[in-house]
Amino acid sequence: MGLTGRDQEILRATIVCYIRTATPVGSRTLTKSSELGLSPATIRNVMADLEEMGYLAQPHTSSGRVPTEKAYRYYVDYLLDTTPGSSGKAGLVALRLTPSDDVKDTLQEASRLLSLLSNYTGVVVTPKFSSLRFKRVEFARLGGRSLLAIFVSEDGFIQHRKVEMDEEPSADQLRLIAEELNTRFRGQDLRTIRSILIEEMREHKRQYDQLMDQIINAAHGAQTHHPDDLYVEGKTKILDLPEFADASKMKALFKTFEEKYMMMTLVDKSLDTEGVQVFIGSENAALGVNDLSLVLANYRCGAHSYGTLGVLGPTRMEYDLVIPLVDHVATLLGTFLEEQSRSVRAEGW
Repeated sequence: MGLTGRDQEILRATIVCYIRTATPVGSRTLTKSSELGLSPATIRNVMADLEEMGYLAQPHTSSGRVPTEKAYRYYVDYLLDTTPGSSGKAGLVALRLTPSDDVKDTLQEASRLLSLLSNYTGVVVTPKFSSLRFKRVEFARLGGRSLLAIFVSEDGFIQHRKVEMDEEPSADQLRLIAEELNTRFRGQDLRTIRSILIEEMREHKRQYDQLMDQIINAAHGAQTHHPDDLYVEGKTKILDLPEFADASKMKALFKTFEEKYMMMTLVDKSLDTEGVQVFIGSENAALGVNDLSLVLANYRCGAHSYGTLGVLGPTRMEYDLVIPLVDHVATLLGTFLEEQSRSVRAEGW
């Protein structure tokens, strides 16, 4: 059975009230705090129907009702006002990221900004280097078969990788590898370069192609993010919320922050998707806490999706504020990366 217009209005009012107070909502509370224009008895009957349909729950017989995970999903999907002039988007126009020569400083600032403005926890994942557009590489010998490969992307990201070769390469081999990589493959991502080299190895069997493949494979090989590639700001803001007064929940949440890979499994859900993604309650099973919601969006540079950012908060988070905030900060970060990319290309390296 679908929800009627009156069902939707009462469900919306209940969710908004619960988001604000974190206490069960009764029919008299809605009569006083909303503009529904309905009697407490009518509201009480509708709330009973919503409970029967799984949208509301009653913690105690004599208490009011609280929204369920199903209610929040319905609210996000059908009841939120996402038009450009909606209240959630007000004030975002003037929001800016402070420019920095270090891209990682800007990523961390984006995380702080998300936490500060949402009053929840801000999360920013750095791009996988293998997905960035390659600009230049240089090599430094570390002794024996060990090399230090310094990769620079067109967007200003720099990665240092220690590479153990099967055999000690000569200085001429390293020079030829660097020259060919820098000449032929600028502007392509490492995954594409690796595919090209593998095909050429099949076709030409050139001696130093195998060495190039080893080096590119070393840079490409880290498919999972390193814990340092995740910026998390505002951890304690969640712990201050009444949902997490329970010690077991706090323990599970601390474990989430300590083992950042758990969050990565959720972040990866949003890769290669458009717009804002919202994961509510049990949809975040990897976090180990069902009272959390995660709002994510990709930040892009041109047509390339580089990484993910978002906000982690309670299921009763202010979605009308958080969703446009995440969307806007993702746009700001993408704009910054485009400007950084143009600057790096203009200045050379």
